[in-house]
Parts: sequence; structure tokens; C-alpha cells
Amino acid sequence: MASERFKAASIQFEPTMFEKERNIQRLLEMTSEAAAAGARLIVTPEMGTTGYCWYDRAEVKPFVETIPGPTTDVFHSLAKQFGCYIVVGMPEVDASTDLYYNTAVLIGPSGVVGKHRKSNFRT
Repeated sequence: MASERFKAASIQFEPTMFEKERNIQRLLEMTSEAAAAGARLIVTPEMGTTGYCWYDRAEVKPFVETIPGPTTDVFHSLAKQFGCYIVVGMPEVDASTDLYYNTAVLIGPSGVVGKHRKSNFRT
């Protein structure tokens, strides 16, 4: 079995609390740069779209979204453009249970590939 080599990138970024759109824009810039440089797997920080330390459910509520959703759609466009895979850390709401999760979602050229929900974030 032959192994295939590929370039991976890890994004170093400290998101600003309560600045979701600004964080997403900055992450898009950084992931675009990595993809343009040939990275085929790009990993962003845990909760990179919003920041990590929320006081309670009410405080994070304006920032949670479903997967797929608006944020994954934006990163999907980038993954499709460059033929790469991007891991995005974000707060997720499960529409069927209304539970919140600290989720890492893998997005590829065809859309959402899968996700990992950190179980101790549920509220």
C-alpha cells in the first residue's frame, strides 16, 4: 500500500468573544491562505468562530447554529474552491433536542463530512 503525502495546516488564532462574524472572516482569510499555499487539511481552533468561555446557555445562545448551517456553508465554499478539508470549531445547537455542543466539524469539497461533539459542553 503506497502512502500519499499531503500538506496540512494548523491555524493559530485567538477569537474575540461576541465577535462571531469578525472571527469567521479572519478564519476564512487564514484558511484561504493555507489552502492557496497547498494545504489539503486545515484545522482551526476549538470554538474558533466564537471563543470558548461562556458563562451560561443564555450567553452563547445568539451564536449557536445547526450543522450544516451558515458557517459550514461558508467554509464549504472554500473547501470546494481549493479541493481541501477544513476542521472548524464552533458552538452547535441540535435542532431536534435543543442541546448545545462544542463541536468540531469536518468540511470537504462535497460539504459536511462529519462532526465531533464535545459532550461536556451540553447545556
